[in-house]
Amino acid sequence: MTSNLGSLEVGLEGADQVVYFTHDYTSMTSCKNNTLVATSQVAKKMGVKNLVAVCPVEHDMAFSESKQSWIENRQEAEQKAIDVNGAKMSLLNTDLVFGSDPTHLIHYMHQCAMAGKI
Repeated sequence: MTSNLGSLEVGLEGADQVVYFTHDYTSMTSCKNNTLVATSQVAKKMGVKNLVAVCPVEHDMAFSESKQSWIENRQEAEQKAIDVNGAKMSLLNTDLVFGSDPTHLIHYMHQCAMAGKI
């Protein structure tokens, strides 16, 4: 569970290769953009060598109360997350709809990212 930063730190302890999948693990957070940035910060703090964030477009959350569009807010958060970790972080953006067991697809996408194909 990654319901708070403390549990995220425990989950990342000792890990050097991490795939962070926003939809499954933070579906009930108030702001996935802030959680993405915070995850990047915690990963850096915990010494993660490679963080791959899978960020599906979630159309149910596609709105913004600010002057920026929701996609501009998302892109800004993604850039902040990358700025924290630099080359140690990759983003996999997709608008795919995942089924009840997406683990094989996540593994495949991670392999593609590691090979520089995504």
